[in-house]
Amino acid sequence: MRRHWGRLAAAAIVERTRLYFDEGRIQGGPACLDRLERLAAQYPVTTRCAWSDIHRYALLARAYFAS
Repeated sequence: MRRHWGRLAAAAIVERTRLYFDEGRIQGGPACLDRLERLAAQYPVTTRCAWSDIHRYALLARAYFAS
C-alpha cells in the first residue's frame, strides 16, 4: 500500500476475502470488501488498463460476499 501498487494490493485483499469466506470467518469479509472499494475509488479508470483489475477484484469480492 505504501508503494501505491494498487493492483497487487487488491489481488492480495481479494484472496484474503476468499480465504475468510472459505473458512467461515464471515466477519472479516466486509472489512476486506470495504478496503477494496476504497482502493477502487483511489484508482478510477476511464479506459481499460492495469487499474481495471482493481475494479474487477472489487466485483469478485462482492460476489464472494453475496454468495
